[in-house]
Amino acid sequence: MALFQRENGVWYYTFYIGNRRYRKSTATKLRSKASKIEAVAFSHAKELGPHAVIVKAPTLAAFGVSRYLPWVDESRSLVSKSSRYYRRGWELLKLTSMMRMRIDQISTEIIDRAQLQGTTRADISGAYKNQALRTLSRALNLAAEWKLINRAPRVHLEPENEREEMITSAREKLLLQHAGLILSDVIMCAQDTGARPNEVFRIRVENIDWQQRSIFNPHGKSKNSKRHLPISDRVFEVLTRRVAGREEGWLFLSNSKCGHLTTVAGAFARARKKAGLPNTVVLYSARHTFGTDLLGETGNLAVTMKAMGHGSAKMMMRYQHPEYVEAARGAINRRNEKEVVKGFGPTFGPTQNEGAPKSA
Repeated sequence: MALFQRENGVWYYTFYIGNRRYRKSTATKLRSKASKIEAVAFSHAKELGPHAVIVKAPTLAAFGVSRYLPWVDESRSLVSKSSRYYRRGWELLKLTSMMRMRIDQISTEIIDRAQLQGTTRADISGAYKNQALRTLSRALNLAAEWKLINRAPRVHLEPENEREEMITSAREKLLLQHAGLILSDVIMCAQDTGARPNEVFRIRVENIDWQQRSIFNPHGKSKNSKRHLPISDRVFEVLTRRVAGREEGWLFLSNSKCGHLTTVAGAFARARKKAGLPNTVVLYSARHTFGTDLLGETGNLAVTMKAMGHGSAKMMMRYQHPEYVEAARGAINRRNEKEVVKGFGPTFGPTQNEGAPKSA
């Protein structure tokens, strides 16, 4: 069964019983009411028609309009961030030929060979492609759950490059030279708190604890994401200037619909170009810098995990840069030097007497 909406806003249903197609207007613009009318019509038609019920699967485009996108917008199991993710992923899927295919015809092979029309594989990152692939996977799994297809095909994700770029002190200095006041404040907040860009944009004045010098972040889909962010001395100055006596509201005010800053991508790209930095340096690199520096300075994995909002030690591996090799090398050399002083010789080879042939 499938519902679709005409330009006048009225919902229509369509389904097959045997070889006969049933298609009719529900005479309502309310989807919930249309679903009930569709269910009643299907039940009546099934009673009158043959026992074998054959429901023709809709195209991916029709399925998106009638079932999947309404679920994305209305599901209580999705947080707003996930809803936005799937919405953007669906827009990417519109660039593929799969949109014209019936959902029961979409196989793993077809998905693996699918291309975003008008682009090449080198044009977009693995994360960008995976947004479309994860959206498709969720849609087809729901189609299987709703009995529109027998089973969902397996979706293979593209490899993603981890964000390994850092905004070092030298890079930060170059960026700040070419950044305006707003971008400079955002960069410093991201560098010193470890917050994600969207978490920085949504800092609220009432969540600032001036005495404890911390900012409570209530956002995130996991318990660990809801955490207190540290306030460094320079971020304290930024907050003081931007708050300007206010007791509530967004820190980074904007004329956007939501009232707060939503992106600095354009300004960051211009500053990055003027600073002569590679395109791989993005605002999110500031969070990577924070995690790397915090773990390197404290050596405390638990503290770093808490500050970053991570619940898994596996996620922290990306913050261990090659600098740890030098630290490990130094530690081993110091250990070996102590062994020599004690008279036991290097730990990687035999001592003077060890392994020597016995005298007759």
